[in-house]
Amino acid sequence: MKYEAVLTFEKFSLLLVGACLFGGCGESGPPTYPVAGEVIYTDRTPLGSGGRIIFVSTNVTPPVTGKGYLEADGKFKLTLFNRGEGFVEGTGLEAGDYEVAVLPDVPDDRGTMSQAAYLRAMEPIEERYTRPATSGLKFTVAADSEPHEFRVVVRRPGRRGLRP
Repeated sequence: MKYEAVLTFEKFSLLLVGACLFGGCGESGPPTYPVAGEVIYTDRTPLGSGGRIIFVSTNVTPPVTGKGYLEADGKFKLTLFNRGEGFVEGTGLEAGDYEVAVLPDVPDDRGTMSQAAYLRAMEPIEERYTRPATSGLKFTVAADSEPHEFRVVVRRPGRRGLRP
């Protein structure tokens, strides 16, 4: 009899673990919302160099972070999300306020570019946009509105000594 009771308890435990794994036992955290958009210059042309975009929460501790890759046309979709336990693929962001950084790709070598074109490619945006705290780019992901599509507007750096 005792053997049967232990076996039944083991079966019950396995059933409970299975229900938690497949049914969502425990707290999964706040809901996330898809975030997408585009990065453009002030003249409305896309940032076409590729790169990454990072959203960092300003109202949650520890900060929530979302990351995405910039396409050649400046479009992005956040595909990584971090709430403190590591990045998860394929999610959006929790509702909240975010500061944003844009990290454009730069060429590995000059190739056949002129010096002026190479310098523009090396610094496609003002440096302040590469850090969330200095970019001035702020967006809100609201729980009551979807989709969350943001237009991120950046400036090119000054010419700094280049001849027109």
